[in-house]
Amino acid sequence: PSPPVRSRERMGYSLKPIQIRFVSYLVYVLAFGYFVIKADDFNRLLKRSYESTYDFTGVFLFMSLFPIIVGILLALPQFFVSYMRKGSWKVDWVALLAMGLPALVVAITPMLVNLSFEGQLVASILLHPSLVTVAGILFGFVLVTSFNKQESE
Repeated sequence: PSPPVRSRERMGYSLKPIQIRFVSYLVYVLAFGYFVIKADDFNRLLKRSYESTYDFTGVFLFMSLFPIIVGILLALPQFFVSYMRKGSWKVDWVALLAMGLPALVVAITPMLVNLSFEGQLVASILLHPSLVTVAGILFGFVLVTSFNKQESE
């Protein structure tokens, strides 16, 4: 006779929704940490390149784009929860315009240095590294969280 077939539920292997969420968040945090480490390695490579070529374009581009990507990544869990809901997509234009647009302007300030004299003047006022970083994270987060689903009425 063949041995009895054991289901995953009987053996205690079925994952409950809370366990799936926990594992999902854990994988997310590990992937996020890996991304940050690799991005930091790339940033160091750009800085070494700058030291030999004196071309700061890559460094300033990274300085603008990396925080935006971090903000997008931080908003992904909330976006996926919204994505799984039933309903139609809505855009929160107030948040995008009131928070996102000013944050975007500050976040891309390092890229303005290569532009005209006026761009350099604006950049010199707003080119505080912490301000650029926080503005980039804010813009990326607002960009993603401004899109959400609302249940149909």
